[in-house]
Amino acid sequence: MSNVLEIRGLTKHYPVGGAFARSLLHAADDVSLSIAPGETVGLVGESGSGKSTVGRCILRLEEPTSGEILLNGESVVAATSSRLRVMRANMQMVFQDPYDSLNPRIKVGELVAEPLWLSGIMSRKEADRKVAEVFDLVHLPTDTPLRYAHQLSGGQQQRVGIARALATNPDLVVLDEPTSALDVSVQAQIINLLEEIRQRLSPAYLFISHDLSVVSNLSDRVAVMYLGQIVEVGPTDTIFELPGHPYTRGLISAAPVEHPAQQKERLTLLGEPTSPVDPKPGCRLASRCPFVEPKCREGELPLQEITPGHSVRCRRYVEEHVDGVWDPEPTR
Repeated sequence: MSNVLEIRGLTKHYPVGGAFARSLLHAADDVSLSIAPGETVGLVGESGSGKSTVGRCILRLEEPTSGEILLNGESVVAATSSRLRVMRANMQMVFQDPYDSLNPRIKVGELVAEPLWLSGIMSRKEADRKVAEVFDLVHLPTDTPLRYAHQLSGGQQQRVGIARALATNPDLVVLDEPTSALDVSVQAQIINLLEEIRQRLSPAYLFISHDLSVVSNLSDRVAVMYLGQIVEVGPTDTIFELPGHPYTRGLISAAPVEHPAQQKERLTLLGEPTSPVDPKPGCRLASRCPFVEPKCREGELPLQEITPGHSVRCRRYVEEHVDGVWDPEPTR
């Protein structure tokens, strides 16, 4: 079965310093990732790691600098404006801030219905029926389509955003921090809703988040990003139980525990992060990594598969793990 989404060498750079800038901010560098039909892939990392940039490039809300993005085998990057409009019906996005993503001057029912009939996907009557169907799917009251965004709670606004994404029956939904702007109790409701939708409709999800507990419960696989690069990717259980990259280990060890009595070994990443502007060759975690060695600063290292489906971008871990002599003790 072919993948719904295939990303190959995606790169996004931004000029820094004005019209005559020679420096580049490396928001995403050589990102490769695939998502199978009905699969949920979590994309995690610190703020500024490039997660949202990747999500926006997938839908070409940002134009990639280079690389390939395939939706059901068809190039998103090479698509003309008219073809991209058609392709976007099959890939939708749910944004971080639900209120900012909704037009405050239009009733939310019209927000969902209008693109359906304007694009010719449905007639106006069919679009109205579809609105009622997807609003019921996300458990919104029947009078919700007649309301404006400011008349809804944050959780209801995000449910409208999810309904809008589902209205075209997409194969892929990119979820960009869909719960981070919501109260904790509402976050749980939205997560349960997304899982319910996945069980009923089987869309593929790219779930972008910094909340590791949510990602661990919702995702089939996890990709970890640091300063524009995917540093580790693998099955969720492997990533959380046997993380390979020092950044992944540090990220997981810093996550809060469910009960104060629980003990967790902490891996602290000290030092200043490498600048994303014209970064030097070598591992981008070298300035903070407790396992750093001179070879870590030599050239670029691609993701290398350790076990089937589990790949790591760490020279020391790859070499020593393959030789069977991985030493988890810091070198400094």
